[in-house]
This record gives sequence, structure tokens and C-alpha cells, in this order.
Amino acid sequence: MPRLRKAFYVVRNFMTSTLKSLYCFTFLVACFLYSPGQIKKRYLEISYGPHSTFIKTPKRFNHDYKSGISRSFTVDILIPFSHRSNFQTGISITNIKYSVDYDFVTQQPGDPNIPRSADFSPIYLEVPVTYCINTSLRGRFSVFGCAGFIFSKLIVQNDKTTFEDNSIRRSGYLSEFLTSINLGVGILYSVNEKISLNFKPQYRIFLSAFDNKMESNPSLIGVQFGLSYKLDN
Repeated sequence: MPRLRKAFYVVRNFMTSTLKSLYCFTFLVACFLYSPGQIKKRYLEISYGPHSTFIKTPKRFNHDYKSGISRSFTVDILIPFSHRSNFQTGISITNIKYSVDYDFVTQQPGDPNIPRSADFSPIYLEVPVTYCINTSLRGRFSVFGCAGFIFSKLIVQNDKTTFEDNSIRRSGYLSEFLTSINLGVGILYSVNEKISLNFKPQYRIFLSAFDNKMESNPSLIGVQFGLSYKLDN
């Protein structure tokens, strides 16, 4: 019973903090959606893309990090500031994948507290806040550049760590919250007045590590494929 009670409190606290974050986010989006000056300029964008993870080997240890293919799915609301710029925010689900062979030296063989290797595939609920500027090209094409922040909350751990006693279990090393700077340059194609397609290579620099054993801030590089739809006539 004590274990069940403890598990209940953990789940309840997690759901409470997550719901508070979503409520704040919903309020923020609602303020932008119903701003009187912008009501006829809303766009909905859905995007998906693969990313590759880059993690530097720390100086103190010779840990061997291997990058996996991370993926993200994003739904954004775009609100133009002017004919050539827009603000966008929304919700994203991102799965970050990487593995590591640790190089810790232990004087006690079979130590259950020393990790030997790990496979991480955490899933984060993210809120991107981005500002974009675009420049028209010939015909239906235009080029745009974006910069902003992404705030991430861990929702699924997916952590399989092998320790020196050969046990495989969740380590608890993963960071609960992440903040990153997102930079991107892309091409947009207008299919018609309401629908447009875009292709955006992007680079994310994280301001903290994915887990508490990582001694350097990682980065992601990848592409996003998006479809935008004008919500108002």
C-alpha cells in the first residue's frame, strides 16, 4: 500500500504541474488569437521532421556517445506582425534518441550504482516561441529565417541503463526541463491563397544537458517539413 500511495502522489503531482503549464500556454495563445488587430491573419501550421543529435565527449571521461534519429511533430499558430514577419507558438512532441558507453572506473566490480551503458529515448512536450522574417522570391516562392526559444518538459523517460551488476533499469538521470535556442532558414511555396508548404533546415542549441551525467550541452540539426493553412478569409 505505501508504494501504491507513493506512486499515486507522483502521478498526481506530475499531472498537476503539466496541466498548469498547459493552462498558461492556452491562455497565452488565446490572447494572441483574439487580439483585435490580428483576428483576420491567423495561420495554422503542422510540421514534422527528423533530427540528428550531437554530443561532445567530456574532458574528464572518455564516454562514447552515439547519436540516434530524433523526431518532432509540431502544431503552431502563426500571427503576422507585418507583411514580411510573423510570430509563432504552439505545442510540439519531440522524441530525442541517443546512447552512451560510460567510461567510469570502479574499484568495486559489480557495483549497482555505476552505469556501464545506456539507451535513452525520452519524449518531451515542448512550447516553441519563434519570430520569423521572410523575403519574396520569384513567383510563389519565398525564403524565410526564424529564431526563438523552445521550452521542454519531460513526459516519457524511456531510459534503459545497464549497471556494473548487470542489472538493466531506469537510472533517473534524465533532465525534467530543457531550454534551447532554435535557428532555422527555409523555403516556402504558396499553393494558393490559403495553403502553403515549407521546408526548413534548423539547428537547436540546448542550454543544459539531456541528463545529469552529460558534461556538455548537446545540439540537434535537422529539417522540418510543414503545411500552413490560413484560418480566416
